[in-house]
Amino acid sequence: MNEVRKQGSQFLETSFMLRAKSWKNYLPELQYKFIIARAFNDVLYDTGPVYKKFLITGYLIHRRRIYIVCKLRSISIDRVLELLHEKIKLALELEEQKRIEKKRFNESTDVQHLSIPETGFFDFFPFNNEWLKLLITGHAVNLRYHDPLLDNLKNIVSNEPFCSCIDYSGEKGPVIVSIPKKEKVSGNPKRKSKRKRL
Repeated sequence: MNEVRKQGSQFLETSFMLRAKSWKNYLPELQYKFIIARAFNDVLYDTGPVYKKFLITGYLIHRRRIYIVCKLRSISIDRVLELLHEKIKLALELEEQKRIEKKRFNESTDVQHLSIPETGFFDFFPFNNEWLKLLITGHAVNLRYHDPLLDNLKNIVSNEPFCSCIDYSGEKGPVIVSIPKKEKVSGNPKRKSKRKRL
């Protein structure tokens, strides 16, 4: 189900895209994104902060699609998706309970019930957009020519509050991101200035 890209230090680096099914239409966009972010954080916690079986190095939670770049160790994407399904199902059941209580106390008839699917909340797809992968993992993408598609991607990731670009800029985003340590630049170190200070 998953395509593994790189292997190093016992981690398998992979990426995938999830497209939410119709259940997302029953929630406001911000609430939907918070549920997804919290579910990923819960999965990160459940897979063991000590053992670090699942690490997210890049993400973009968009209204229609969720893009993930991650590292796996001793866990499969299928298991990650099962855990994600459990967390989202629990969050939606709590939300449905709140709506029922609201309807009962307010006697409101405009409360819409959630449609909670039993089989899955997402369709799974490979994540093939290399530019987007680079952008959400903190890398710059610069071309020798102007590409409006790249400009559009840069605009999306820089303006989306549910994107790992926030973490790579030094702030904290809504999903826990494992930022790789900066590699040391090879070559000559910067020379100290020989000018005398006045």
